[in-house]
This record gives sequence, C-alpha cells and structure tokens, in this order.
Amino acid sequence: MARLNDPRRRRALARAGLLEPHSDETFDRLAEEVKETLGVPVATVTIVEPERQLFPGAVGLDEPWQTARETPIGHSFCQHCVLSAQPFVVDDARRHPLVKDSPAIEELGVVAYAGVPIVSSDGVVMGTVCAIDHEPRGWTDGDISTLRRLSAVALQEIAQRAARDTVSAGLNISALARRTGVAADTLRKWELRYGVIRPYRTPGGQRRYTEQDLARVEWLRDRLREGYRIGEAAALLGSRTEEQPRRSTGQFVDAILAAARASDAQQTHRMVEQAFALHPVARALEEVVEPALRRVGDAWVAGELSVAQEHLVTEAIRARLEGLLVYADEGVRGHAVAACAPGERHDIGLMCVALMLRADGWQVTYLGADTPIADAVALARHIGADVLAFSVARVELADALAKGLAEASLPRELTLVVGGQGADEPLAERIGARRAVDARAAVHELRSLAA
Repeated sequence: MARLNDPRRRRALARAGLLEPHSDETFDRLAEEVKETLGVPVATVTIVEPERQLFPGAVGLDEPWQTARETPIGHSFCQHCVLSAQPFVVDDARRHPLVKDSPAIEELGVVAYAGVPIVSSDGVVMGTVCAIDHEPRGWTDGDISTLRRLSAVALQEIAQRAARDTVSAGLNISALARRTGVAADTLRKWELRYGVIRPYRTPGGQRRYTEQDLARVEWLRDRLREGYRIGEAAALLGSRTEEQPRRSTGQFVDAILAAARASDAQQTHRMVEQAFALHPVARALEEVVEPALRRVGDAWVAGELSVAQEHLVTEAIRARLEGLLVYADEGVRGHAVAACAPGERHDIGLMCVALMLRADGWQVTYLGADTPIADAVALARHIGADVLAFSVARVELADALAKGLAEASLPRELTLVVGGQGADEPLAERIGARRAVDARAAVHELRSLAA
C-alpha cells in the first residue's frame, strides 16, 4: 500500500486536518449533495489509511459508523479506488471478485458502490467521493460525471486548507493563546480539568486546536470577564468529550425567548454566543437563529414581547453574525456579492444567506443594508463576481429595485438572485433573476450554477 503511505499525501491531509476521525461540516454537505443528486441512501467523502478508512464527510451510514467516522481497512471499498487512482464501480458487491467477501456488505449494507478518486494535479490520490446503495444498481456515465465534479470540489477544499497558514489548518497552543488572550498554561488547565477543548494530533505528534476550540475559549473568556468562575462557565458550555452538547438547538431557541421575556440582555447574548460555540454555523443559523427570530416576531405581534425585548434578540444575533462575516476565505464554488435593496434596512436575513453560502463554499462579499444598485453592480463587475444577490423584505421597495436593475448594465455572465418577503416570483421574472425563498433555498439554487 505504498500510495497510502505517500508522505506528500499525508502532509497535505494533516495540514487539512483530515487524519483523525471526525465529522467535517464542509464534507458532510458534499456527501449530502452526492446523496441528493444521485438518489442514494449513503454517500461519503473518504480518506483511506493503511489500517483504516475515515469519513470526514458522511450521510446515511448506520450507527456506530456515522458517529465513529471510521472503519477498519477490511471494510473499505474505497481502497481499491485509491490504489488504482481510477473510478471503482460495483453494481452488485455480492458478485464482485474484489469485494464479495467484504464485511461491509453485511455490516454497512454496501451492495452497489461507485467511487471516484480525489487526485491532485501532481497525481497524489487524497481520498474518494463515493455513493452507496443497499440494492444492486447499474451506475451511469452521468453518475460518474457527478462524482468526478464533486471530487474536484473536494480536492479544492483540501488544497486550500493545506495551503493556509497554521491558524487555519490548526492552531498550536501558542497561537491559540495569542488569538484569545488566554495564557497557554491556563488553556492546558482548562483542557485537562474541564475538557472544554480537545486538540487533535498531527502525524508528527503535534497538538493542534480547531476553530471550534477557538470559539469555545473565546466564549469562556467572555464569561470570566462577566464574573463567572471557570468551573461555572465550563459547566454551562459542556465538555467536548460529551456525545451531545448540553443544549439542543431547540432548547437554545427556548432559552433565547426566555431571556428576552425576562429582559435579560446578558443572558440573551450568552445563549446566542453559546449556540454558535456548540453547533456548526449552518446548523446554528437554520435551527437557532431563524426559528428564534420567527418566534420573537410572533410574540411581538401577539403582544407578549415589547419592541425593546424584540430588539434584545435581534441585536444579539446581529452582533454575532457581524463577527462571523469579518472572516472571509476564498470560495471553491464562486464569488457572490450580497446586498440589501435601496431603502431596505432589514439585513439579518441577508447575513444568514451570506454565511450559509460561505459555509457551502462560496466567497461572499457582503455589502449590507440600503445599498445603491449602481454601486453594487459596479463592485460585482470590478471583482468579477459570479452572483449578485439582493434582499428586499418590504414589498413597497420591490418596484424601485426592478427599475434600478433595468437601468443598470449587468455583465452578461453575472447571475442575479433575489430573496426576502418582498421578492415574489413576478418580481424575479421581471428582473430576470433566480428567486430564493430562504437561506437554504439560496444555497441549493446556486449549487447548480457552480456545477
């Protein structure tokens, strides 16, 4: 298995943080796209090691594999794809000479398999993107083309991570201390005593901390500044070794509403910050921010919350989203410009869209509220953007948006997207735009553009 021990391959995967079993939000989304596009029950992004295979991206695996994110090498169909550096296609594993005796057939339900290698420009095979069915299946050329396209997306993500500096690929304890202002000795005590951060080890044995560890340390630091003792704050946050966070996303929504009803600004901010510390950005947006805003709005309409209490929630959420929007990575899918229509001041929904697109692999330039159309178009043209997205929540602003876009000279290659409560299908047709009904719809709508 010489290729599996290729030092170039292992260095790149180590810098990308992919040599330890864990779930990775970006690769989970990629696996989900394989599942949805090919209509299969299981899909993975797989890294094959000499003694095991890892699934940084996975959807549909039975337990314990979905949680464990690894299997012994004897279960691996993907090893044949990696070793040959070619697609490996199996219509019925029970009849295939290479895998008919694999324990994966019974234990993981692998009957049909199609995998495509993730191959770098210098011929190094990083891993695979694969689709699995529990029934025999004849894979088509279109299926393999889809897997090839998504393997290219996976390669770009791995290459970008490997090329980033130590901060992005993994923080050592000195870098974590510099970023947070918490002394290295203190970080070690927090790790050993409370388990609130959990470094992984590189192939060379160095300890590295993730961006989630960074978020957790920042959250703890802020609670100490508010007067909490470290033991109290750590108990609120929960240990990274626990299988489940202390609060589910639904419980965070309830806690945010309760804090608003109590007019407790500190607790409102604390619950929003903790939700993002414990959950990936996309999940926090979809399962905490969006339902919390809906419930706050409903409570205000029903007279259960005052305007001031409603503002406690929206400003706490706005502060967190603005902090997340500061960090801008290059995207593997394309470049999008996001702006609110002229006169539109409601921008939290647009912030959610921008962050969801960024989490899905887009580079996003966020312009914010009340953006002149001519300025947004000029900037999009200057930076060579692929997408220009406008948000309009108020119906009365839709006509002005349509008129302004009609007068603007849009680059032919620029895709226009419109969303928000004031953007209906007739408006989208008038301005020649794609319409997104919510943040998740915007992500799916634009995936086809990047295909």
